[in-house]
Amino acid sequence: MIVYFFILLNLLILVKSDVEIAITMMIRDEAVNIRSNLALWLPVIDYFVFIVDSRNTDESKDAIHKILEGKAKGFKIFGLFYFFLIF
Repeated sequence: MIVYFFILLNLLILVKSDVEIAITMMIRDEAVNIRSNLALWLPVIDYFVFIVDSRNTDESKDAIHKILEGKAKGFKIFGLFYFFLIF
């Protein structure tokens, strides 16, 4: 079900704007990797979508803002909340 959400989200972004390539990333405690790798994607990706796990404990969102603010065509950060069913 969540995979369909990602596909629909990317399709809506591509249809509603001049974006050619969008990327969706699910992250949790990835600030170190974001700082070292996200800037490398800027020449290739037009729009970034981040789904941040609700259990995230580092400054991943701040790292994304510092790297992409004013440099990318656009980006959006969503929070993801996990609901567990107990059988």
